[in-house]
Amino acid sequence: MRILKTKNLVLTIAILISTIQSFAQQWTILPSGTTEHLKGVYFTSGEIGYVVGYHGTIKKTVDGGNNWIQLNSGTTHNLNSVYFVSTSTGYAVGDTGTILKTSNNGSNWSTIYSEDSMQLNSVYFLNASIGYAVGHSVTSIGGELGIVLKTANSGATWTKISLDTIHSRFFDVHFKTELIGYICGAQANGIDFNSIVKKTSDGGNTWQNYYSGSPGLNVNCMSFIDSLKTFIGEGGIWETLNNGASWGISGVGLSVISSSYFVSDSIGFFVGYGGGGVLKTINAGTYWAFDTSNTLAMLYHITFINDTGFIVGANGIILKRILSLPSTIKENPFTIQSEIFPNPINENSFVKLTLSKSEFISIKVTDELGRVVKQIPEKYFEKGENRIEMDCHNLIPGIYFLNLSSRNFSQTEKLIIAN
Repeated sequence: MRILKTKNLVLTIAILISTIQSFAQQWTILPSGTTEHLKGVYFTSGEIGYVVGYHGTIKKTVDGGNNWIQLNSGTTHNLNSVYFVSTSTGYAVGDTGTILKTSNNGSNWSTIYSEDSMQLNSVYFLNASIGYAVGHSVTSIGGELGIVLKTANSGATWTKISLDTIHSRFFDVHFKTELIGYICGAQANGIDFNSIVKKTSDGGNTWQNYYSGSPGLNVNCMSFIDSLKTFIGEGGIWETLNNGASWGISGVGLSVISSSYFVSDSIGFFVGYGGGGVLKTINAGTYWAFDTSNTLAMLYHITFINDTGFIVGANGIILKRILSLPSTIKENPFTIQSEIFPNPINENSFVKLTLSKSEFISIKVTDELGRVVKQIPEKYFEKGENRIEMDCHNLIPGIYFLNLSSRNFSQTEKLIIAN
């Protein structure tokens, strides 16, 4: 926690921490049906989700986590991360460079990449075509080589992106656009490893240090709030308010931080090792407090779908929690305000989107029968106001519907194309 020197401010901290703990619904333990360590979790809807873990474990729920079905992964290698680009298509990565893909809601998984000396720790897709996997491999002389793999064709082929360092390892990856992306982990500095976050502004061709931290530690996770503010998990929770120009400590309490998730600009969670540790903020990182997890297990990964959170960890632990905040501080996890100018539209029309948080959004136009007549690929939009040009000159006059959707939200607006 930040150190505050006056009694009034110390009292304020105590009141805020007490408030967080008093209204917070505790995390509940779900029956997973396995004792394997679970390393990754992803939900495509409020009811349907997947977890992955050791010895090729993949499980699926269709009822919000109450029951879990064992899926056939086709591998016995440890799986460390899972990501879905749609309700049907997903990817899982793990040891021996294993990359699995499903195109039928997890019913079948096929190995689309492998490399014996490689360990992949995280997978992330910018859209349905472009994805990344990061980790490290062991070199012939016993060192570690940081690995970034990229696909531009939905996993059909994967290309290694060259980095400027040999002795490194990476644990998380996030791309905002096709050009701007981040990887985090550790990089050799003499005889030790320093925690590191690297940034690319040219699609991975070159990388610069975004954060360089303490020896003997890793940066295991990153959460991007807007174009300037980022949180990372190292030995503590660190934040930048100026796009990496400077960093400060935001919170402490976990011996190792493994994963993070921000439901909104204000409400965020970090999980990790140290007594089933879950840290939560409700005021954008000004203060952090422990959230009751009801377990002493090591926790590896956290995700949310709308206001429902899931955490996975050691020995098959799966936790669930539904956020229920007092109305005085309740915040919609994600909102879209959209305006079409003009409507009825003409050749120079545009859509103004005002977002409560930065988000990937896909846009499509459908006719009155529900047929898609125009589609804009999923794109990353910053918090605040965004403008999207609408080229509908090839559509016949009539009534149409503009659908805006993200993983956590969907909104439809009526639009009219006049003669």
